[in-house]
Amino acid sequence: MSLAETAHAAEFSLADGVIVTGTSTGRQTEPGDVRSVAAAIRIPTFVGSGVTPSNIAQYPQADGFIIVTPEYNHGYPAVLKNALDYTYFAWARKAVAFVSWGSAGGARGVEQLRSVAIELDMVPIRFAVHIPNPWFIQGMSGIDTDVNRQAGQALLDNLTWWTGALKAARK
Repeated sequence: MSLAETAHAAEFSLADGVIVTGTSTGRQTEPGDVRSVAAAIRIPTFVGSGVTPSNIAQYPQADGFIIVTPEYNHGYPAVLKNALDYTYFAWARKAVAFVSWGSAGGARGVEQLRSVAIELDMVPIRFAVHIPNPWFIQGMSGIDTDVNRQAGQALLDNLTWWTGALKAARK
């Protein structure tokens, strides 16, 4: 069964969206795989791993994005701003969500990123995952909390809804 057929089966089974990942953790998702999945289904298509500032332009078929970033000095890293600006057209009319960490859970950096996302013609969703004071976390149990799981579920639910609505509107 091809990847596109598997995605179509997921859509038939009433999935809310399909995440296309690389062949293993951290491996780049093949742009051709994203294209074939996006062409085969009407539900949102997400790119799950391996996206970097140097290859994001290869994924115009992705319907939504999750930006994961630390907060530095009440903001976000300069390299992230450069990547967003460099791949300007890849973001247009797509939903974006944020996962961040820092002394205020990365909230100050995310707030700035939301303004940048709007200027890039993206739709930033309200829900995010904020991880406060990561330097005190001893292991996964400090991250895998009820609060973070609930925030992550709200993020995914709303990102899926917005990507579906924007995908329909782009057609």
